Amino acid sequence: MRRPHLPRTQRGRRRAVQGLMVACVLALTPMTWMQAAASDRIRTTGDVPATEDDGHIGRG
Repeated sequence: MRRPHLPRTQRGRRRAVQGLMVACVLALTPMTWMQAAASDRIRTTGDVPATEDDGHIGRG
């Protein structure tokens, strides 16, 4: 299988860098969205609502 060649012109290099930047932004968007959506809800363990735990996890 042939290896893809790098762009030779300035315009080609610019397009390659722009494409790489767009790919990085698209890859990081879901993580950023989840961080922003959850940032105002839970910051410390004191923010977690108290629930009763009976300690019987896995005991059918």
